[in-house]
Amino acid sequence: MESSLLRTLSFGVGMMSCVCLSAAEKKAVVPSDGSQARVATQGKAFAVVDLAEVYSEFYPAKAAQENFRLLAQQAESELQKMMNEGKPLFEERDTLMKKLDAPALSEDARKKLEEQLTEIGAKIRQKGEAIGQFQQEKEMKLNEHRQTVLAEHFKEINLDMERMAKERNLECILNKTAVLYTDPALDLTADAVREVNKPYQKEIREAEKKAEEAKAKANETKEAGKK
Repeated sequence: MESSLLRTLSFGVGMMSCVCLSAAEKKAVVPSDGSQARVATQGKAFAVVDLAEVYSEFYPAKAAQENFRLLAQQAESELQKMMNEGKPLFEERDTLMKKLDAPALSEDARKKLEEQLTEIGAKIRQKGEAIGQFQQEKEMKLNEHRQTVLAEHFKEINLDMERMAKERNLECILNKTAVLYTDPALDLTADAVREVNKPYQKEIREAEKKAEEAKAKANETKEAGKK
């Protein structure tokens, strides 16, 4: 079963309901790519983007997700180590309880075993409290880090969307998921993905190259195994 520590790493998508520009900021610029993804409503131009899709394709978000996965795995390993350290206490408790069930046990021996059981029980409770506190602190730190990263990412995405709106003479770019219906011609999601990833083309190419090399190596290993 997936633990709450691993569930904590799931990246949420913040709500950018719209990026709006004032009329004073608007420039009468025609999109260089000939895009018609704009509509005039009472003299104002609008477009939509699927923010969840934009974020899922945002290169820094993919890198952050992998980093979160590694952090969560590390926390899980530490948690499992603490749980394994507590197993001998349960084994010792079980052994004492079996001895306590012996029919020929003297009163003094029974009293001593009960004292030992009380001591072991206290150690088990302390270990459980330490594990619970560790898990709570890790979840809190992971969540705080996630919120910080999300805020940084969406600050950058919002600026990119604002720049795109100015370049295309748009009054608003709305989050597609918050709109009941929109003409497909108004959907700028693909353009938005390209816009937010412009500064990371070098990193993207390097990542794609590594992925291709890894795939080729895996295929070579697979073919070698068939021989």
